[in-house]
Amino acid sequence: MQSLKLYVIKRVVFVIVMSLSIIFIFQYFMIERAKELHLKNLQHLTLLLERNFSILMDLYSSPALIRYNIQKLREEVPGLTAVYIRYGKHVYFYPQKGGERVGDICNAYKSGVFEDNGTVVVCVPIKSEYASEFVVFESSPSGVFGVAFDEKVQDSYLVPWEAGTVVVSVFLIILGGLVVFTSWSEVMQNFKAMFRFVKKMEQIVERISRNSNPEKVKIQKEKLLKYARGITIKEFKQIVSLIAYLVEKLHEFAKKASNLAMKDPLTGLFNRNYLRVFVEGKLLALWHRHRFPFSVAMIDLDNFKRINDTYGHGKGDEVLKGLAELLQSTLRGSDIAVRFGGEEILVVMPYTDKESAKKALGRVRKLFKELDFEISQPVTFSAGIASFPDDVESVIPLERLIKIADERLYRAKKMGKDRIVID
Repeated sequence: MQSLKLYVIKRVVFVIVMSLSIIFIFQYFMIERAKELHLKNLQHLTLLLERNFSILMDLYSSPALIRYNIQKLREEVPGLTAVYIRYGKHVYFYPQKGGERVGDICNAYKSGVFEDNGTVVVCVPIKSEYASEFVVFESSPSGVFGVAFDEKVQDSYLVPWEAGTVVVSVFLIILGGLVVFTSWSEVMQNFKAMFRFVKKMEQIVERISRNSNPEKVKIQKEKLLKYARGITIKEFKQIVSLIAYLVEKLHEFAKKASNLAMKDPLTGLFNRNYLRVFVEGKLLALWHRHRFPFSVAMIDLDNFKRINDTYGHGKGDEVLKGLAELLQSTLRGSDIAVRFGGEEILVVMPYTDKESAKKALGRVRKLFKELDFEISQPVTFSAGIASFPDDVESVIPLERLIKIADERLYRAKKMGKDRIVID
């Protein structure tokens, strides 16, 4: 469970880091794009200015007028720091120092946008398209038009835009953080519920593996469902439902496996494994410590081999199951009937002396003789009974009582069968 939590934490951190990285990378490229657009705007502005001055110089050849318009242009266009014009043989620039620097760049590169010592220099070629009515040039003069813009103007556009994108990014990060925090809180609550669920499931599995009391297992399962109801995330619910389903199947499998390990498949009676694990392993010490009266009866069907040989093993199985069902329905719930081997059945009768045990088995023997197995003669059984403390000083080990009961069963057979011997 902890490894799963660590896995989710790593993935959440990875998603947050990736999201922040994408936001900042996106912002960087957007700023670069904005700068690029700003430079293109400056280039377009320079082209417009070049057109105006080109027309002006085609129509008027007065240097004083052109210088005046250059000075006016510097005053009217925000951020413009210097202008340089070379038109045919004429050269104009303003101011002197900045204009000469623009001229050096534009004469060297002819056309383009360049950054130079805190300014952006834009150079475009001049081609004459207009001629004066009074002056006709033999050939169209050419030249270069250059303008220098202060980079602070660019910053005045970009800084508010960057600030806006930062504010939007921070808002998105905070909003995403709130969503992640809310989701994370829900995930952690579900993790806690799942952790309790798994812990309770482990207790149930442990109880199942120890063949615990079914009622206790049922209580644990109810608590398990209570924890499952605290899970709200759909995927977690599916996992929990799958686990609960598997635990239920495990419980069913454990019950079947327990029955197969502890019960005889033909008669439904307990087998010798149950006798060893439950009776000898858990009950004998209690009965011995409190010296409760305790009897065992060894029962054997009379003439069982002849029934099998005459009517077949199917009929023999039917007779054996009939006796097992009668024992289960007639004896007390505390009495334990065990298929000991073949047609032999051992009955463990706690809190019962020999006489009481004989009376109880006498009722079973009478009822059994009345059953109709479609055999020409009644089917009977013989039994030998041994008791504690009458026949042994200690019930441990149980084999001593069983041996005495078996000897008395043998005596009952010798005495003519269809009887119960207690001495």
